[in-house]
Amino acid sequence: MLDAELAAHAGNARFDYILALAAIQAERPDAALLPLWRVISADPAFNPARLELGDLLAQFDDPEAARQQYEAILANRPNAVLRGIVERRLDALPLGRLGRIRISLEAQAGWDSNANLSTTADSFQGLDIDPRLRAAESPYMNIVLGARREQRHSSSVTSGLRVAVAHRVNTEARFLDQSVVAAQAVVGKQVGRLQLSAAVDAYAGRLDGQRHRHSAGVELGAAIAPWPRWELAGAVRYGTLEYDPLPLRGLDVDRLFGGVSLARAGIGRAQLRVGVAALGGQDRVRRAGSPYSNDRYGGRVFATAEPSARLRISLEAGLLVSDYFDGGGFFGVDRLDRTRIVAANIEWRSKPSRGWVIGPQVLYARNESNVALFDYERVETAVNVRYEFR
Repeated sequence: MLDAELAAHAGNARFDYILALAAIQAERPDAALLPLWRVISADPAFNPARLELGDLLAQFDDPEAARQQYEAILANRPNAVLRGIVERRLDALPLGRLGRIRISLEAQAGWDSNANLSTTADSFQGLDIDPRLRAAESPYMNIVLGARREQRHSSSVTSGLRVAVAHRVNTEARFLDQSVVAAQAVVGKQVGRLQLSAAVDAYAGRLDGQRHRHSAGVELGAAIAPWPRWELAGAVRYGTLEYDPLPLRGLDVDRLFGGVSLARAGIGRAQLRVGVAALGGQDRVRRAGSPYSNDRYGGRVFATAEPSARLRISLEAGLLVSDYFDGGGFFGVDRLDRTRIVAANIEWRSKPSRGWVIGPQVLYARNESNVALFDYERVETAVNVRYEFR
């Protein structure tokens, strides 16, 4: 019906906007593009038309053009509701074929009750424990500089590269200061409803200015939505973990670890996402006689909620059992550990402006071991601030 009125009314912003909406609802999105272009040419501040146009351009696999429309809306200073919608569209937008580098800077300031995950006991089996090997309480500051580049090679193949450099200062336990360099390359392939991924990663760390440990590995993953708003995912990783200096080489292991998770998203007005995961794997020592080979198994439950476009709340609880074997045990005992972790995190996005994320986080960990030397408890609280340069 509206097509018949084109000659008389084309160029009228209200008419063109209604014509575009009718074309979209009639499942003719290609017929909506030209009317929407006419609308924003006549009225650059008409945000609803820009939003529809951005969505169509993203649908037609032109993410950079869609990004321009979304960013133009933000430049028009929309209300809080529309701003939140547009920012979420931008965050989910895939990058173009040429890719794009995103740089982020993150800082954490907090307090750690046990920065070296050690016992609070002063002695073990009648021997005094070195003070540097006992639980060290300290405020800390952590700085992370990250870069990532994602690239779309076709409608079903993507790749990404991520690099991060981090340094942590423990003001009351400087011997635990750490520096880390980490990198990961990943390739994704969409096969029908199945999302496949393969990644390689590596990191190297220094402790108190000295080489401490390094790792490299490969990971394979898969995810599928068996029902609407459900996701079934799994991943397995194989890697090596090596320590320096020589007295620590008994900790070197080859590690195989993986998990399967089931999650349900989009629950209620808060967009609640809840899930469970089963975890398992094994460490195999690389030096004969070392007691650090172990079987690991456990699980975790997790939940996230987004009560508003700018607020995200995350909760997690997990249990991991580590059953050590071979190597003669620890002080004549076959060691068995149970590690429990509870964590909570709150993020306010686009505060104070777009690109910023700020919020508190807290973690509680408790390791129970039949070898008292490895019993420990840890509480870590921090305020996290991140900025992504766009």
